[in-house]
Amino acid sequence: MLMLPMPRRSGRGPSRIHAARVDDDWISLILADGRVLRLPTAFSTPLFLASPAERRTWRINSTGRTIRWPSLGVAVGIKREVRREGAMRGR
Repeated sequence: MLMLPMPRRSGRGPSRIHAARVDDDWISLILADGRVLRLPTAFSTPLFLASPAERRTWRINSTGRTIRWPSLGVAVGIKREVRREGAMRGR
């Protein structure tokens, strides 16, 4: 499964996937807070080769963090990027 890092937003919890759009070139994940994450369809050979009908058969898991195409065996997830200030300063 491909995991996309989410930029940290101060004062907010991590967002969830609300919907998705998939075309020949892009997978667009629409998040509940209005942000859109896009990645090329070509990152996944099964998605790239799938028919438009197969690309439309996605499901969002119960946590709202992963979208799956069960018939293709493909999953894309989002994770909250952890910011470690000590690590950034070499501690």
